[in-house]
Amino acid sequence: MMKMIKPLCLVALLIASVVAVTPPITKQEIVAVNQTKILETFFLATNGPSGWGRRYAGWGTPSPVCTWKGVTCNEKDKVVSIELQQVSDMKGPIPAGVLGSLGSLKSFGIIGSSLQGPIPGDIFDNLKLTNLTIRESSITGPLPTEMATSSLHYLDLSFNNIQTIPDWIGTISTLVYLDMGVNPINGPAPNFASWNLVHLEFLRLHQTGIFGTITYDMFSKMKQLTHLDLSLNRFNGTFPFQLIYQLPITQLYLRGNQFTGTLLPDFPTGSKLEFVYVLYLYLHLHRYLYVDLYFLSFDVYLHDHPTLSYLFRLLYDNLFTGSLPNTAQNGNYWNNRFCPPYPSWCASSRCMPQDTTACPK
Repeated sequence: MMKMIKPLCLVALLIASVVAVTPPITKQEIVAVNQTKILETFFLATNGPSGWGRRYAGWGTPSPVCTWKGVTCNEKDKVVSIELQQVSDMKGPIPAGVLGSLGSLKSFGIIGSSLQGPIPGDIFDNLKLTNLTIRESSITGPLPTEMATSSLHYLDLSFNNIQTIPDWIGTISTLVYLDMGVNPINGPAPNFASWNLVHLEFLRLHQTGIFGTITYDMFSKMKQLTHLDLSLNRFNGTFPFQLIYQLPITQLYLRGNQFTGTLLPDFPTGSKLEFVYVLYLYLHLHRYLYVDLYFLSFDVYLHDHPTLSYLFRLLYDNLFTGSLPNTAQNGNYWNNRFCPPYPSWCASSRCMPQDTTACPK
């Protein structure tokens, strides 16, 4: 009996000695294993092995994830950013229950993919996520309601197949940049007036097919707005140009709508109000205001005022009427309805009208 116990004791002692010299697994090693599994799951679910992964070094290999192309880590080797571009062979839906587990992820960007389906709501379980870009893909809606309680600063979902812009998107009060242009929404414009986007500086909703009228109160809460793009939609009615007085807008894009009315109010030349309008429009706190007005249907009253000539670079291909003042020689005016006599500087290549039937005989 004693002979049997002795070998057993030796085995126990050997096991104890091995355990004693084996260091415990660190928290950092656990994080590394988890991050690898998460990104491998995304890689396998989106056609990585036979597609986009062949151009992104590290993906699908045993090398540390922080060395993978498109992945950025912090000083603790935690993934904080994933940026993948021109990945047209990235296919399938974004896998659910995966990316939200990256607890330190701040920025996720996919540009030029073939991803389809909705954005999984669990990606917003991570409240550190501030930048989300999924553009030039085939993402559809509806957008996950979990996004409403996120901490997003930058949201770009342009060039996709999203068909609705939910009003609750206006509750993401941290947003600074919002681009949902070139999506087949084809419906009424969102209720901008209910949006509480007090930090928003950039809003682009071009070529979405949205329609309705624009009033000043719709954007009055957006006190930081500098870039507004509503071009290539189906808006109508009179555009409230007083926005330019009240908001720090420096770039305004309105082309391709059905706005009507007067572009420049017919104030007496040299009046204080005209001067304030011009000063605010073009010299507003030394910022340059770019106004894109192609393909609109405004009647325009052009004053013989030197400061106004800055606007006259962008007037071709419209339905502008009236006459051209002598100070308007910085631009091109062809394909409008300006009436003769034309100023001496106005060559046919710059002033060729599309129709003069409404001009006085």
